Amino acid sequence: MQTVTEAFHAAAAAAVRTVYCRVTIGEGDTAQTVTDGDNLVSLTMDRRAFTDAALIGNILPATATLTLLDREGVYSALPAGTRFAAAVGLDAGGEAPEYVPLPPLYLDEGGITADTVKKTVALKLSDRLATAGAEKIIGLPEQTYPETRMAYLLAVCDFAGLEYAGESFLGSDLPIPEPPNLSGAETALSVIGRLAESALCNAVIRANGKLHFLPLATTAEGFAIPPDQYKSLKTQETYGPVNRLVLARRPQNDDVAREDAESIAADGLCELIIADNPFLDYGTEDHRGDYIDALFAAVQGFAYPGYTLEWKGDPSLEPGDRVVLTDLSDRVYTTLYGGESLQYTGGLSSTASTPYPKLSTQMAQGATTVKEAVSRAEIAVNKVEGQITAVAESVEDTQDYVNGVVEQVREENSASLQISKDEILDTVSQIYTTQDETKALREEVSSQIQQTANEVDIRFNQAQESTQQVADDLETEITERETYIRFTPDGMELGKSDSSLVAKLSNDKLAFVDGGKEVSYFSNSKQYITQAEITETLQLGKYAFVLRANGNLSLVWKG
Repeated sequence: MQTVTEAFHAAAAAAVRTVYCRVTIGEGDTAQTVTDGDNLVSLTMDRRAFTDAALIGNILPATATLTLLDREGVYSALPAGTRFAAAVGLDAGGEAPEYVPLPPLYLDEGGITADTVKKTVALKLSDRLATAGAEKIIGLPEQTYPETRMAYLLAVCDFAGLEYAGESFLGSDLPIPEPPNLSGAETALSVIGRLAESALCNAVIRANGKLHFLPLATTAEGFAIPPDQYKSLKTQETYGPVNRLVLARRPQNDDVAREDAESIAADGLCELIIADNPFLDYGTEDHRGDYIDALFAAVQGFAYPGYTLEWKGDPSLEPGDRVVLTDLSDRVYTTLYGGESLQYTGGLSSTASTPYPKLSTQMAQGATTVKEAVSRAEIAVNKVEGQITAVAESVEDTQDYVNGVVEQVREENSASLQISKDEILDTVSQIYTTQDETKALREEVSSQIQQTANEVDIRFNQAQESTQQVADDLETEITERETYIRFTPDGMELGKSDSSLVAKLSNDKLAFVDGGKEVSYFSNSKQYITQAEITETLQLGKYAFVLRANGNLSLVWKG
């Protein structure tokens, strides 16, 4: 929360209040200030504390729509990137209004909409999180290791054109012994997000124009919003308390976890998962065990109720602040001040919401049964080429003894994705084998998708091998079938490998090819056939050619 006087809070909570707004456009000597008594019509700023898809590691830009009177067409000619500094003020009893600054914003590319009838212009604005940090991290100047996470963050911020506020965060003084597992293709902004995630934080730019890491769990005292300021309050279920933390790693699935068994038994499982974070797992050694206890201690027991609140608004509140809400039944909720749409139109109003999060679908996995695979992977990072390679090896061996007869059942599933500059090849296969004393049956089903710049080829293959063994006689039968679908710039082709008949669909016709020759096609609402044989009846409108029993052909009226 921004620092303001008690008189400001009292003015914000008053039944009748006088609200002011001003916006400074540009910087330096050419800057101009527009006020509500001048050309400023309205300002709506949208801010949020985290998304509904993830609790931590979010990059959270602020956006706004500013409407100005533009009788002379001055504002409609502003160039993209122009800086806007907005502030909202209240009459707090002093000689002048007390203003609270909002995060600095910049004019979007193509963000000007002019209304020539009303002589107004609507400007779409965004903060630096929406306009900076698109550079690939491979361009980051070479770092000297070991260095602390804070030092690495400052280097990335400088590279992205952002300024960090300087506050310490969880693990900010911990050393990074060697380069994190980054491919080099990540943007600077996404790397900042992964750093925030490793500290149980989200990244946001606040009113001072600097980047801040907002901790998910904070012990700060909540700001009480009096119920008489509400227009409506809708509460949701409570997320938490967090009682299990998982540091996951894919594709190894050798997850590291800490949990509170008593809380799980009492409250049910609430699991927070951090997967493949390059600042918790890097280099050739597994460092997750070094960090998980401190992380779990920081997040254990964290909980908040979801809500949507429409109220009068207080611009000194910022995303990530703790607030205390009271419903009509006098039940008190301590929660996070989350997403907010703050609107000035002569008066001030706010719609704030902190939703129940959509939790990760990645479930913690561990090799705990005899049938589960034992897998290991070695990640090698080539920062020059910007590639990450993973080599995984798995072993699976299962035996069942049923009714005294030994039968081995083995099912193998494999999937591979191969990417090169010329093609993308995706293969998924399944092999199923059964065996007893007298026979063996092996069946393989696979699908393959091959994509190049010119075509997509989809093939489905099914092969079955049957072996019958009686005394010394051995007989083997193999049946194989393949069906394919091919997409090209000309259209789609469908067929089977053992059939001479193929269907081809293009932009202007559907054709049937037999033995490499086009024998029939549909086009322009007509069917064209090279040769046709009709065994019984050919009907044209209400007339039909009918084959008689005596071998004669008759034209019959069917009307």
